[in-house]
Amino acid sequence: MAGVDGVAIGMLSEGEIDANLALFHDDVADEETWKGLESRRRSLRIMGNFCKGCENCLDACASGALSVVDGKARVDEETCILCGYCAASCPEFIIRVV
Repeated sequence: MAGVDGVAIGMLSEGEIDANLALFHDDVADEETWKGLESRRRSLRIMGNFCKGCENCLDACASGALSVVDGKARVDEETCILCGYCAASCPEFIIRVV
């Protein structure tokens, strides 16, 4: 029985879309393009207005970068490793790595 291959890609810019399309079409990564894309600093964003303070994200954060202050999740950007596990744990879908 043949297997099924699948790829799930998250992209935030037209540059990322173009680079991934080229990679999948030509099976070659343009080193200069990828260096530029990978050099951008990402960060964790929490839409605090919608946070209900459930603390699910605290349990999911292996780096201990999250806390709840005044009923809202907060991130210590120096400690955060941008793994995204907290985002997957949020029932309100308000945490994003961007």
